[in-house]
Amino acid sequence: MKLTRAKLKEIIREELNKLRETADLEKNDIAAYKTHDKFMQKAFKKAGIRVLKMQPMKMGFTRATFGVFYTVKAGKTKTVIPVYIDKKGYINLGISAGGWEIGRLDGFSKVVRNLKDFKESDFDIQ
Repeated sequence: MKLTRAKLKEIIREELNKLRETADLEKNDIAAYKTHDKFMQKAFKKAGIRVLKMQPMKMGFTRATFGVFYTVKAGKTKTVIPVYIDKKGYINLGISAGGWEIGRLDGFSKVVRNLKDFKESDFDIQ
């Protein structure tokens, strides 16, 4: 079978469409999104930080697989914290220029410990 230029372009176009669909499914994986949200809600609660509101980030806003703005309250202080989780499972709080990595999805106790430290230092709670 001889491959013509048109046939080759058509095959490449079909393969690219398959790759795009796969990437969209990964980004729009609702079950993983809910699991990440539940994990973060539980971690905030264990650290003594109350979550008032959760607002997902727009898809073009971040390259992370999970991006959410949490409105939280600790003591009398109320603030918005951007949370990013990348495809390797690293959790990053976008509270500084370089971000602040608080742990991984497989290390719940480390995430809670770092959130407690964050609460005591940034919310000025003793």
